[in-house]
Amino acid sequence: RCAKHEEAKGQFQSALSVSPGFHRAKVQLALYEYREKGDSVLDQTITKLSDAVVEAKFQNVDALVNLAMLQMKRNGPAGAPGCTDDMDCAKLNVQRALAIDDGYMPAFNQLALYYMNQARARAKREGGKRRRLVAADAETAVLSGQMLDLAALVCSQAIRKNAKYGPIYNTLGLIQVEQRNINGAVQAFNSARTLDPNFFEAQMNYAAVNLSFRGFDKAEEAYRAALKMQPNNYEGRLGLALAIRGQINDSNLDAKMADADAELQKAKQLDGARPEAYFNEAILIQEFKAKYAPDEAKKIGLYENAMRVFDSFIGKAGSAPEYAEAVKNANERKDDMKKIIDFIREGQKAEAEAKKAEASGKKAPPAPPAPPAAPAGTAK
Repeated sequence: RCAKHEEAKGQFQSALSVSPGFHRAKVQLALYEYREKGDSVLDQTITKLSDAVVEAKFQNVDALVNLAMLQMKRNGPAGAPGCTDDMDCAKLNVQRALAIDDGYMPAFNQLALYYMNQARARAKREGGKRRRLVAADAETAVLSGQMLDLAALVCSQAIRKNAKYGPIYNTLGLIQVEQRNINGAVQAFNSARTLDPNFFEAQMNYAAVNLSFRGFDKAEEAYRAALKMQPNNYEGRLGLALAIRGQINDSNLDAKMADADAELQKAKQLDGARPEAYFNEAILIQEFKAKYAPDEAKKIGLYENAMRVFDSFIGKAGSAPEYAEAVKNANERKDDMKKIIDFIREGQKAEAEAKKAEASGKKAPPAPPAPPAAPAGTAK
């Protein structure tokens, strides 16, 4: 947490040069390499940690838990003595760690994550995948109650042993989101970020769950805290834009619209291939900028701009099934805006003809029909 990673790596390398069998140094150097190179060295890192576990005669709890974490990430068919595949081996390694030290909090945390991931895997097999267009959404698949109950029980046991370990509250919050206990999740995420204000994931989760039930001011505060740590995080920029947008009212209209738009542009700069920011930019233009436009010409121009941005979203979303509902929503919104533009132009034409008729003493044509109703709410 002190961020002196190069200095720490040097110390571990020096220790290993003095004692080539120093398994704790091997573990840390392998983890540093994984953090730097990512999943391209996942298999290699798992092998290194497995070797270190054996060298330590299965007594290195840190190695066991980190090995379990990476096995869960890989989630492959590879087995080992005593286990059949990565997930089974991960559970076994966490249980080994707890057998050595029944107060080792990272092991409790990893065991809770194991049960939660098992519940998610079961739900994924029974349903589809939907990519969300906001940073958080309260909608979730109904997961396996038994697995989630086991995960929550592990968290409860861990907190009784050590109520000051932030990650276990973050994991509990994730479990409670899946259980649709949103109030409990808010409290858990808040506990995690209070115990460690530099806990990026807890800040993001607290922000996201507040955003999901319109706690926009609290979401904004947490997103800003998270972005101080990782300013180039796409989800953070998108979530902040939506939290700001949710607070727009007549008294802060210009400032909040500008702030929300600025965050969406930053998100697009971070990853222009992702469609979410384009969708939400179009919503901002349609429902706020165009709505409060000072005149009809400006309103038409903004609606046309919103339609172009929706087209960009549709192009980037392609045929991906996770965006299908949003693409349908975007097309419906485009149709509504076209009708509103036609209504405005018909009204302008009728007004011009009325003035012309009045000047020449003729009867004015009838007024055009009423415009379509504005779409209700904002899409997620």
